[in-house]
Amino acid sequence: MILAVDPGLANLGWAIVRPADAGVHELGVLRSKPTPGLARSADRRERAARQAAVLLGLGRAHGCTTVIGEAMSFPRGIEGIASMALSWGVLCGVATALGARLLEVTPKVWQHAVTPGKRAIVYADVEAALDAHIRRHGAPQACEQLDALPRSFRTHALDAAGVGIWAAIHP
Repeated sequence: MILAVDPGLANLGWAIVRPADAGVHELGVLRSKPTPGLARSADRRERAARQAAVLLGLGRAHGCTTVIGEAMSFPRGIEGIASMALSWGVLCGVATALGARLLEVTPKVWQHAVTPGKRAIVYADVEAALDAHIRRHGAPQACEQLDALPRSFRTHALDAAGVGIWAAIHP
């Protein structure tokens, strides 16, 4: 199985993808907010530790042999860079603990893979393609989990699913 991640400290999307058919088995978003009164470094440590525990649990429960994350991009200054770097550090640790290979893929590469034939990437097309793929090839619980997500967090889970689907079709 593939543990696919859309990294971020505040909102981390994850998906479990079957390599045989690129079917999404489960997906979700791990959300975290800063803890009031906690020093920034301690807060970041706690949030990263929580991500590690959840991702390691998912990886072990599903026998994941591959961990893949969306490559880092830096649209939001130093805080965004720190958030992505911490989350990628978590992925490195989780992959090591699982004995899994660690991969990354850029957003444009996986987005082109899930929307074949489209020259320009429009996220609405990506979202529609991923939603259709999950409903056609995913497990029933993945569809239920996707439907249960608030609209504002749905893209994180879909991005993780897209990353995992890319890994399944490009072994």
